[in-house]
Order: sequence, then structure tokens, then C-alpha cells
Amino acid sequence: MSRLRLKKLIGKRCTFEGDVHCATDSSNYMLLNITHNGKLVADHIWISVSNEAISPEGRISFTGTPYTYTDSKGERKTGIRKVFNIGNAMNDEMKHFMKNHKKRIARQ
Repeated sequence: MSRLRLKKLIGKRCTFEGDVHCATDSSNYMLLNITHNGKLVADHIWISVSNEAISPEGRISFTGTPYTYTDSKGERKTGIRKVFNIGNAMNDEMKHFMKNHKKRIARQ
């Protein structure tokens, strides 16, 4: 999968969601199906986190900044760094509730 949508976000702090797939240790995780605003931006990414606990499975939301880097083979890649605000991703039902709740508060 191309990371063109992710490349368009380079340098901007954004909120993403992804499925926790595996971990190499307590600070490096592979996430699958990375989305931003409901649109797929990457099939997978590796993230490094410190001082944040990540559930070993399930979908998470997180804030990060897309950037470009050169890998060990000299190829240019796009990833996400400065990852923080990690939490459980809301399911569609919860998103719908929150959206309606915000509208009710705004009308008061």
C-alpha cells in the first residue's frame, strides 16, 4: 500500500488509529491498518513509545507527527514519530454518542 495520504500529513501533528499487532520489547510496537479521519494512510507502521503503556492487543488511538527518514538500506520512507496520547480507540457507536453529545452541549 502506498503511503501517499500519510505523506500529505508530514510535519503536522495528527490523531491516528491502528491495530496493535506485535511488540519487539516494551517500547517498540507494530501497528496495522493505520487510519486518520477514518481513511487508511498506511498498512502498517512501527512506533517507539516511552512512559506509555500499550495494550498488547486491540485498536488504539494516538497522536503523532508523520516524517520522512532513510532506512538501513538507504531508501526514503514515511513514518510517524513523537507519539503520545495513546488510548483505546472509540468504536463507531461511541463516536456517534460523543458527536451528538457535543451538539447538545453547544445548543445549551
